Amino acid sequence: MFLFSSIIVRPLRGDLGRALLTVLGVTLGVAVLLGIRKANEASLRGFRAGLEMTSGKAALEISAPPLGVAEGKVAELGWLREWGVASPVIQADVLAEGAGGSEMVPLIGIDGLRDPALRDYAVMRPEMSEAREAAGLDLMGLIGQPDQVLVTGALAKTLGVKVGEGVGVTFGDRRRELRVAAVLGGEPAARSTGGGEGGGAMRGSLLVMDIASAQVALERQGWVDRLEVRLHEGVDLAVAEAAVRARLPVGLTVQRPERRGEAVEKMLAAFHFNLTMLSTIALVVGLFLIYNTISVAVMTRRGEIGMLRTLGTTRGQILGLFLGEALLLAVVGAVLGVPVGWVLAQGAVMLTATTVD
Repeated sequence: MFLFSSIIVRPLRGDLGRALLTVLGVTLGVAVLLGIRKANEASLRGFRAGLEMTSGKAALEISAPPLGVAEGKVAELGWLREWGVASPVIQADVLAEGAGGSEMVPLIGIDGLRDPALRDYAVMRPEMSEAREAAGLDLMGLIGQPDQVLVTGALAKTLGVKVGEGVGVTFGDRRRELRVAAVLGGEPAARSTGGGEGGGAMRGSLLVMDIASAQVALERQGWVDRLEVRLHEGVDLAVAEAAVRARLPVGLTVQRPERRGEAVEKMLAAFHFNLTMLSTIALVVGLFLIYNTISVAVMTRRGEIGMLRTLGTTRGQILGLFLGEALLLAVVGAVLGVPVGWVLAQGAVMLTATTVD
């Protein structure tokens, strides 16, 4: 301990600037790496949450990419009721604008009578003291009129809109004015970026319309994006998937909703890899600073090292002293880097969510 204090600690105090630069480099390296890692994890969690929100309790999805499923074919799939409840869905990403701001969000068009079997619709209206579950007829009463829309509480807060007020929706080069019929789930007290949530559907932002109104708004009359199927109790998913696939007409495919999430994750893999590699470079810079500091320390203390060797100190003991110095600088930098990384993660989550959206 005496040798460490004399050979390592005392010179570090004498060259405090170089020591602080080294610690700062390690701190920033650790912080950036942690911040980007948290942002990557947040974007994936956000996509999964968004998928769960739009897919609901559906076990299977029937689609015909890239155009979608023609309504004429939907009528031919009545046999799906043998396996469960099937509901058509049309979906698109739109720019929603209100008095308080704007946000890119998913808009889904649903069959109000059948869709409550797949998704829960807890709605809040001005006359209600708390959000209440809406059944099929209640849901149709809310969105049955043209240009009526349901908004989630998070989106209502972002846009600064209330029940009865208008929401501007832009899809491509087309803009349409919709009216808020009710708020889904009520309005949250606060929204935090520190909870690992991203943008759009990641923050629980969603617009829900009647499927006929959505087809008109998106100019997709006669088409739906997919049929979602909630299986009856006790039906084996693998068996149902194989049976449905065997009976589907040519051009239609069946998959599980999580497959869509896996495709999105694969699409994001390169983006996440690039961010991780860039952040790793920052950590490598910190490691280089430690290496440089130790190298300079060895060169400037050659006289002291020679004296110690003359007095019988072994090579291993000398090596241990300088490795201890490297460990000391690394530990201090890492300890400081963890909280700084948490702070950086707040901004990184926002930036990556914007890019991913």
